[in-house]
Amino acid sequence: MARRLQFSLRTTLLLVFVIALLVRPANKWIRTYVLNRGLVSVKGQVFFNGQPLPDAKVLLVAVTPGAKPVQGVTNAGGTYETLATPGSYAVGIVEVGTGKRGVSAKYATPSTSGLTVSLGATGENYLDFDVTK
Repeated sequence: MARRLQFSLRTTLLLVFVIALLVRPANKWIRTYVLNRGLVSVKGQVFFNGQPLPDAKVLLVAVTPGAKPVQGVTNAGGTYETLATPGSYAVGIVEVGTGKRGVSAKYATPSTSGLTVSLGATGENYLDFDVTK
């Protein structure tokens, strides 16, 4: 009886291991889909007069009906990352840190910045912006 139980336990553990290996890619896709709910990745870098701009808020305001506005904040290297619904957006860039460099006020409002983007439905969207005084 002990030998039969040992065989059954080994078989069960092996079966669970094989199933876990097979399901893992699908599990990653399901996890990504559930967490993002149809959103796409948006990454990029913000430059001020050619230099990375840290501590800036990147605002994406939807032009496409039904899409919600989103935002990301740049790190010390001027890069940001966020998730958004595919579609068209007007972009605003606002300095939020203490060491402000004097970015023009026109970039603070997406409607006056003159910056627009279109986000694709698949893959990552890389959007770099260069702002001035």
